Amino acid sequence: MLERVVFLHYTPYYLVIEFLHQLYLYCRLHEALEDHWQIFHINLEVWAKEREVAGLRASLNTLMSEVQRLNKLCAERKEAKDSLRKKWKKIEEFDGRRSELESIYNALLKDFF
Repeated sequence: MLERVVFLHYTPYYLVIEFLHQLYLYCRLHEALEDHWQIFHINLEVWAKEREVAGLRASLNTLMSEVQRLNKLCAERKEAKDSLRKKWKKIEEFDGRRSELESIYNALLKDFF
């Protein structure tokens, strides 16, 4: 019986079956490696997209802070403009009163002399 088992291992049929089995295992290994490579490639693409998103987020944060800074400057400018307008209005009122007083003074001088 032992001779028969040993003999079966060297028959062409057994060798073909063994070859097909090895080929099947090689193909499975090759498929697994291809799947692994595809997963690795997808991970690289995901990493690249994450880096791109991080860059865009940083740019957006920079733009948002710049918008806040410009809004603050606009508010300060408007406040300064309103303050100057009020001061100019007081100057015009003062100038008007000065003109009135000057005309009264000149009229009094004219009447007096």
